[in-house]
Amino acid sequence: MKTRLPLAYQILAFQVAIILLSALMGAGAAVWQAGQGLDRQYQQRSLAIAESVAANTSIQDALLNGDPNGAIEKTAEQVRKSTGATYVVITDRKGIRYSHPNPALIGKPVDENPASVLAGNTWVGVQRGTLGVSARGKAPIFNQGSVIGLVSVGFLETDVFKQLREDLPGFAATVLLAPIGMGPSRWPTTKPAACSCCPPTASAARSRRSSRRVAC
Repeated sequence: MKTRLPLAYQILAFQVAIILLSALMGAGAAVWQAGQGLDRQYQQRSLAIAESVAANTSIQDALLNGDPNGAIEKTAEQVRKSTGATYVVITDRKGIRYSHPNPALIGKPVDENPASVLAGNTWVGVQRGTLGVSARGKAPIFNQGSVIGLVSVGFLETDVFKQLREDLPGFAATVLLAPIGMGPSRWPTTKPAACSCCPPTASAARSRRSSRRVAC
């Protein structure tokens, strides 16, 4: 004859299953939120670098003079290496590149429409470019109140995902530790109530007779 688990343990197993499922769903949501948060962090980091480069007066002067000595490319590469950015691209008012990690693209127009930034607006987001999909920040270059170019800085999404993978052990720990809250101290310990249709046991009958005698 097949033995059935007591009802209390069936309830416990059901509770543990719900906790594990909730933990997995929560971890999945946390990973997604963390990815979105990292994207925003990298976008803001890119924008901060772009605004710093745009405020550089030597970059402004070089743009106004056509950069005959290639100072813009040298400065952009120094900033790229020091910040760990994937690229630092500087363009003129027409969107023509004066710097790029791939020298073959210098002197050519950027792939994306630069109209919004060249109108004096900053921009952050995720876009696909010549180097791949990246989290970006763009800032206009002003000189005496007029826009003379723009700076675009980006970090490849592969770098963002790499950092996210480094954070995954923390999410895994959350999943594994969540069921601990349902430790032995929370296991059901009450015994099932006796069925009213069953005859009382001998000990129960004696207890009842004793109670009646005391009551009298």
